Amino acid sequence: MSSPEPNASSLRAAWAALAILCAAYLLSVFDRQIISLVIGEIKRDLSLDDFQSSLVLGSAFAVTYILFGLPSGYLVDRFGSRRVIMTGVAIWSFSSAATAFVDSFWGVMLCRAGVGMGEAALMPAAYSLIAGTFPRHRVGLAMSIFVFGAPVGAGLSLLIGGPALDFALRVGPVHVALAGTIHPWQMVMISTAVPGVLLIALASRLPGRVALAAATSPATVAAITPDAAPQPDAGHFRTHLWLYLRIFLGYGLGGLVGATTSLWAPQYMIRSLHWSATDVGLVYGTINLVGASGIHLVTGVVLDMLAKRGSTNAPVSVYLAMVVLGLPFSFLLFSTASSVLFVVALIAVSMLVKPSMAFGSLAVQSITPSSLRGRAAGGYSTAVALLAYGTGPALVGYLTEHVFRDGAKLGAALTIVLTSANLLVLVLLLSLLRPIARHALSVPRHEG
Repeated sequence: MSSPEPNASSLRAAWAALAILCAAYLLSVFDRQIISLVIGEIKRDLSLDDFQSSLVLGSAFAVTYILFGLPSGYLVDRFGSRRVIMTGVAIWSFSSAATAFVDSFWGVMLCRAGVGMGEAALMPAAYSLIAGTFPRHRVGLAMSIFVFGAPVGAGLSLLIGGPALDFALRVGPVHVALAGTIHPWQMVMISTAVPGVLLIALASRLPGRVALAAATSPATVAAITPDAAPQPDAGHFRTHLWLYLRIFLGYGLGGLVGATTSLWAPQYMIRSLHWSATDVGLVYGTINLVGASGIHLVTGVVLDMLAKRGSTNAPVSVYLAMVVLGLPFSFLLFSTASSVLFVVALIAVSMLVKPSMAFGSLAVQSITPSSLRGRAAGGYSTAVALLAYGTGPALVGYLTEHVFRDGAKLGAALTIVLTSANLLVLVLLLSLLRPIARHALSVPRHEG
């Protein structure tokens, strides 16, 4: 069945909510990414090896992100997005800043776990809200604008964090009464707390269940309110389990390429290419802000055009073409000693392979009934976290520390992990082309 046409006021409310969600995603990625710049300083001050550093970068975050991903989806379905997002922002902002006040490997791991727990709340809430508030032919653009926050957040964390770290390094440790000596990397982490307070105030303006329902026609409310319509049984997930697993694995491995590149590239640039933190921030930050951000908007428009023409597998076919184009660059990226070739490959990978989240979320939402979207989004976010943050960065650290036993082999470890992941993505996406087209649902979009 076709979705009800939204009225102007509900559509304006949807765009306003999207703006707040974008700000939330931007800050979450900023707090998640900033540690990739200072991990070298943390490694030195806390005497960590590469494998421990990889656990701090990815696994500590991923474990709680995974554990709280599905419960967050249930909370979204039960209480709505606003309260879930506000709570999540408070938890991850506090945890990110608290990293500055610990002095051991396990202390940093605990703080990163707190960041993961807080950020686990955002994605299910945002995916559910976007899929529900926008009509079908605008969901692709809205989702792409939302995930636009990822490269912007990553870019700003580098553009701001790189020069900030170099400045703090020039200033050196500062002695603060009651707090003791504050090292440069600690100054950077403490500064992440302030934006979180402002974001909580913004998130309080997100519409709740009652406000959203009030902005919608009675027919739409009846279609999406739990007490007003029969709910699809969770047996839907059992029936389509293999389809969901392939989506989660395929796009999750795409996320692995993106997350592993984002978290390890700054250290590779500093360690192997001998760049300063400021140079890393300016180059990689600009790539994220301009190239990676732009491709999200372009693909959003393309997906919506294909949806209008009746395509039901565009999230698979478009991303498949992008991965094919990006594969040779993912091999070149960390295997070249040329800074110029590295930058060219980094631009290509950032634009072609990294934007997996929006495509995967659209694929999931297209086959999921409206009342189960929160749980489906929670499951998808969990799978992506497991592969992208729990597996990718740790594999690189393990290869460097325990297989090659040489920190100078960071590039070789990254090349092995990224190329292998991309090949698996190609196989899985090819297997999804027909099933997605066959099982895509035309379900009602609630709240406008």
